[in-house]
Parts: sequence; C-alpha cells; structure tokens
Amino acid sequence: MDKFFVYFSSYFIEAIIFLIYFGAFFPAKSSALHRSVVLGCSYAILLGFSFLNLSGLNLILYALTNFLLLYLFYDVKWYTACFHAIVFSALMSACEILLIGILSIITPTFLQYYDTFPYSFIFVIFSKGLFFIAAYLLIFFFKKEKYHPQKDWHSLLLLFTPVATIFTLATLIKVGEYVTLPSSINILVSISAVLLLVSNIFAFGINQYNQMKNAQYTDMQLLLQKESDTATYYEMLLSQHENQHILIHDMKNHLQSIEILNSAREHEKIDAYIHSLLQSSDLAESARICDHHMLNVILSRYQCQCCEKNISFHTDIRSDVLSQLPDADLTAIFCNILDNALEAASKTSNALIELNVYRKEHTPFAVITMINSCRTDPFAAHAHQLVSTKKNPVQHGFGLKSVRRIVERYNGSMNVYYDKKELLFHTIILIKQSYPDL
Repeated sequence: MDKFFVYFSSYFIEAIIFLIYFGAFFPAKSSALHRSVVLGCSYAILLGFSFLNLSGLNLILYALTNFLLLYLFYDVKWYTACFHAIVFSALMSACEILLIGILSIITPTFLQYYDTFPYSFIFVIFSKGLFFIAAYLLIFFFKKEKYHPQKDWHSLLLLFTPVATIFTLATLIKVGEYVTLPSSINILVSISAVLLLVSNIFAFGINQYNQMKNAQYTDMQLLLQKESDTATYYEMLLSQHENQHILIHDMKNHLQSIEILNSAREHEKIDAYIHSLLQSSDLAESARICDHHMLNVILSRYQCQCCEKNISFHTDIRSDVLSQLPDADLTAIFCNILDNALEAASKTSNALIELNVYRKEHTPFAVITMINSCRTDPFAAHAHQLVSTKKNPVQHGFGLKSVRRIVERYNGSMNVYYDKKELLFHTIILIKQSYPDL
C-alpha cells in the first residue's frame, strides 16, 4: 500500500506538471476536463507498469505517452510534439538522477532507505519539486508572452515555495540521518510532506488562475477600446457624409462663382477652383445601403472590403428597425460580426456574406441574421467553443462575447451555429426594441 501511494503521488505530480508545461507553450484542441480525464487514465496505465520495476521500459512508455497526449490534445506538429516529449521525459529523469547525486554527498545514509516508506515518499516530493522548478524556468525563459514582451521577473518569486519545500525536506532527511524517529513521527513527517505538496499546488494553481483572468480582462479592455475607437471612426465618416450633402447643396454657389470667374476670363483660377472641388473628400462616392446613417457608413465600408476580396455581399436592411440603438452599440455589434464574417469568408472560394435586419412581426424584437462562408467548422477543434485564430482575439472570440454582452443588455439573445453541409456559419441575434405600434 505504501508503494502504491508513493507511485501514485509521483505520477499525480507529473500529470500536474504536464498540464502546466505543455499548456504554457501550445494551444489546446479540447476542453480542460477532457484533457485531464485522458491524462489521468494514461498515467494510471503508466502507474500499473511501474510495479514491474523496469526503469528503461517505464521511461520509454512515459515518453511515448507524453508524445501521444501532446500530439492529440494540443495544436502542435508531430515532430515538435516528439521533441518536447523527449525533453520533458529527459528533464524528469535528470532531476531524479541529480537528486540521487546530491543525496549521495550530503546524506549517503538516506540512499540506503529511500526505497522504504516514508523515505521513498520524501524522495518523490524532493525530486518532483526539482522537476517542477526546472519546468517552470523553461516556461519563464522560453514562453513568448502575448501582452508583455518584457519578462516579469517578479514571477520568479513563486519559486520560493518549492525551494522552501525542498529545503525543509532536506532538513528532515538530515535529521533522520542522526536520529531514529518512531513510526508516529514518520507518519507526521509524511503528512507534513503532503501538506507542503498541496501548498505548492495551490500556490501555482492560484497564480495560473489569476494570470488567466488578467489575460481575459486585458482582452476585454482592448476590445472595449477598439469598439470606442471604431465608433469614433464611423462618427467621423458620418460627419464626412453630412459634409458631402452640404457641399452638394452648396453646388449652386460654386457654379455661380465659376460663372463669375468665367465672365472675367480668369481661366487659371477656374481650373484651380474646379480642381480643388474635384479633390475634395466630401465628393467621394457614397453607397446607399440603408436609411440608418451610421449603419449605412459601416456597411459601405465592408461592402468595399468584400469587393476587394471578391466576396459577394448582400444586405436587406428594413427601415427603422434599429433606430433606437445607440451608435456605439450598433457599431460594436455590426463591426464584430462583420469582422468575423470577412475573416472567415476571405479564406473560402466563391465566398458570400448575407446580412438581413428586420422586425419580427407582432413582437418587440429586431432580428439580425448573417450567413457567411466558412471553410472549416470553428467549433470542432476547441471542444465546441469558438476560439480566436488570430493574434488579436476578435474572430469568434472576444468579439462575439462583446456582442453577446450588448445583446443581453437589451434583453435579447444570440445564437451561432455551423452548417457542415453548406460550409456556412450562421449568426442570429434578437434585440428587444420599443416600437410605436406595440
């Protein structure tokens, strides 16, 4: 029973290090629960083979298992998975060999009993502590940070916990070399080792959780800033369109001025005057897609982008459907879903984007439906979750989260799904509005 407990603890710690190490370097292709269950079952099989006491076989199976788990459940090439599995397994073995070398110097008596409990358990905690420190240092120095190119050296202070644990265990080992401890004290030592192990797990687990939440918060803040900047940009375009209307309205005055110059035979001034009018940005051609000024500006921009990328862009926007929606919210909704659609459709031949906005009859709901070409199922590779494929997480990531947040504010709903047969991605949004006839 003691031997099983020691082996179980060893593989349990290694499984945690596996999730932390490979999760830091590679994006996962399945949910955390799925990965944890398969990892637990795989390491349980390794646990069974460990009772054969065949070190060479155990190491080969360990490396092979890590390779298969890494290749199947993380987005990585097979040769990269092979390299990292070998490095991971070699690092684990090196830590055990290093510990044996250290113990042979500082406390050779311990090595005579390290196969017996509780010495074997202390040896496991000691060696896996070294393994974790080595893995953490590899993550710190070689992982590419998403938001902070500069290394955060303060995070190295977390290593104080496993270092303190190793020092404490080394002290207990040294005490055991000079004092014969009764069985009750050995039990307390084992419990202390378990508590130290749990404290290490909690310390780094909480740190990983905080980092994840901070990254999500940063993503959301960046997205909110983008939405604010986008809304300002479209307000500027809307102002330009208004200036265009004013310029057209004032064309009569311009023609009168040209007529006066022509009467005076000021041909050079006439040429300069006409040239300045033609070069005015207010005379830029403006498409008329719908009667909502801000939405018309937004759709005109995406229509031009679709034209440049040979994407068919069809819209049917009914009048006064979203007239009560503030420009900032309207910009965030349509820019995010159209960004997603444009990104997916640009990777597809004969692509299309179809956008419809209408009122659901006899209800207070405005309906936004969009269909866009999408070559691959965006749900399949990420445990039925939409995950960004871009460095800036806007495609089917935080962009849709932002849309959902706005929609829920108006007591609405959003549904997305993928049609594998037609290779089309569908977005359906309901937004509650107040209409005069209700």
